Amino acid sequence: MGIEQAYVEKHPESARLYQRASQVLPSGVTHDSRFMRPFPIYAERAAGAHKWDVDGHEHIDYVMGHGALLLGHNYPSVAEAAAAQLARGTHYGAGHVLEIAWAEEVVRLVPSAEVVRFTSSGTEATLMALRLARSFTGEARRHQVRPPLSWLARLRRRQLEVLRGVTARRAPGDPGFGGGTPPGDVHSPGNGSGPGRCRRHHR
Repeated sequence: MGIEQAYVEKHPESARLYQRASQVLPSGVTHDSRFMRPFPIYAERAAGAHKWDVDGHEHIDYVMGHGALLLGHNYPSVAEAAAAQLARGTHYGAGHVLEIAWAEEVVRLVPSAEVVRFTSSGTEATLMALRLARSFTGEARRHQVRPPLSWLARLRRRQLEVLRGVTARRAPGDPGFGGGTPPGDVHSPGNGSGPGRCRRHHR
């Protein structure tokens, strides 16, 4: 019996949930990193450095909420603070004292951070950083540092697999990524020389 077949036989409930998820989610997942063949495991609960899947197997969790759970799952003081806040309200849709205290703590921990803007994703933060850089420099062009081709190729292949399933591995290209350089953008090679030129340009 091969490794993949053993995995399939060991996780029948995860397989069933994946089939169900595939009917309503692209490639059956809500995050690119969770896509795997023949299907991902589905977690039921977690505590500390471990999580348990729907088939009853215990796993050491190296993902930890994509890096957000520095103290592990359900760390007592964190769980208590979250429960206490839930009792006070879930989403005020207004300013509150905790957001000010949080920003003050970030500024204290990161001396170079004069002010703080909270965002919902890394993508949003990156776009805001680009906008800020354009405002500060007065430069309308946007410099894109192109990563090494091998890394970029692997990333795009991974995205295609998630969006279109494993058949995308055989696709020569995808219109979703487009082609060429958008107006106002300048590509810099990711070999160390390009970013340096960008920095000198903005001094």
